[in-house]
Amino acid sequence: CVWIMFMCICFPNTKYFIARNELKDIIDSVLVTFNKVARAYGFTDYKYNAVKNFIQFGNGSHINFIEIKYKPSDPMFEDVGSTEYTCGWIEEVGEIHETGAAVISSRVGRHLNGKYGIKGMVFYTCNPKQNWAKTDFYDKQLAGTLEPSKKYLSCLITENPFIESDYVNKLRKIGEKDKSLYERLFLGNWDYEDNPNQLCDQEMIDEIFDNDHVEQGSAYITADIARMGSDKAVIGV
Repeated sequence: CVWIMFMCICFPNTKYFIARNELKDIIDSVLVTFNKVARAYGFTDYKYNAVKNFIQFGNGSHINFIEIKYKPSDPMFEDVGSTEYTCGWIEEVGEIHETGAAVISSRVGRHLNGKYGIKGMVFYTCNPKQNWAKTDFYDKQLAGTLEPSKKYLSCLITENPFIESDYVNKLRKIGEKDKSLYERLFLGNWDYEDNPNQLCDQEMIDEIFDNDHVEQGSAYITADIARMGSDKAVIGV
């Protein structure tokens, strides 16, 4: 919130987005924190439009609140729109579909970036989770293969000087009942999995579709489907 607020203040007429899986979570969580930050710095030159869900600054800068929820009727996230942004922030990216994150991220770097010399950056924030964000950032960071255009920053809750002490204590108590949740939220452990029914490591499951070891060339698929006891359905590629 500090970063996106000061970007708006320092660069007049620039445009940003704050995105999350559901709009109500932005309003109930992010907007509350945004207002806290504004009060902490004594900044008042902005207004929140509760009808269209955006923040307008006195100098012309603008922040849109965007819901990026997966809908079977819109698998390519076309309803995210074609608005051009300077930069953006996706909060709790672990809840966001990979395609949705890619679509909204493609909209940055297109509004006054050249004028101010601003890189079109998208800031992802999240708690550890077994999903594409882990594969694209954490795993590559460990392997030393993270692309130069990406950066991974880790931070534990105990490193936050503004966190409420009661919340930290509650997380410690959670560890007594839910070790998996404790490992994720308190220790920041991406690899922890406490599922007694899981037969394979999560990483092995994630890599099922990565056939880098297979030589390039012609590919063949054959199938013999005996539906309802019949051998009539045969598929060949």
